[in-house]
Amino acid sequence: MVPFYLVFPEVAKQETRVLHTRNAPHLPDDTYGFVELYCLDPACDCRRAMLHVYRGDPPVQVASINHSFERPEPEDEDLGQIFLDPINVQSELSAALLDAYMQLLLPDAAYQQRLKRHYAMVKEVARDPAHPVQRLVREEQRLFLSQPFQRTEPKIGRNQSCPCGSGQKYKRCCMKATAGGLQSAPRESI
Repeated sequence: MVPFYLVFPEVAKQETRVLHTRNAPHLPDDTYGFVELYCLDPACDCRRAMLHVYRGDPPVQVASINHSFERPEPEDEDLGQIFLDPINVQSELSAALLDAYMQLLLPDAAYQQRLKRHYAMVKEVARDPAHPVQRLVREEQRLFLSQPFQRTEPKIGRNQSCPCGSGQKYKRCCMKATAGGLQSAPRESI
């Protein structure tokens, strides 16, 4: 997965979604950036965007949202089309950020089309080995892969008790978060 801003910095500067919260019930007042990542494998047709959510200065990753453009296959239905990615960074804010994403960003048809357009742009670059960004992407991947991964929070397993305290398994609770919990608000702030 490669960050969209690495491949198309000027487009990302204009089109990356940011959520500003004020007095939100489950999110501290802050600015949350939804940074898009896409698969750079030209042979892969995963049709998805990974969204890493950052907050603070310096930015700290607080959630990883996996957004598939199509409904999942029957064997993956328990995850759903949009879910907190269990193998990437999550925090105590992840479930609330997924709710915010589902209620405030996802209903915006222009935003959904933008994600698909960005996916197509990255795939076009991935298929062109002569594209100037290929060298930069390979260097970024080399640097990324050379650094050991360190979690900021302990990993939440699918079958562990949900950290929200519901008593349910994580996969049946916040991992599968529904669109409840936030009040409607203006497009980019709650």
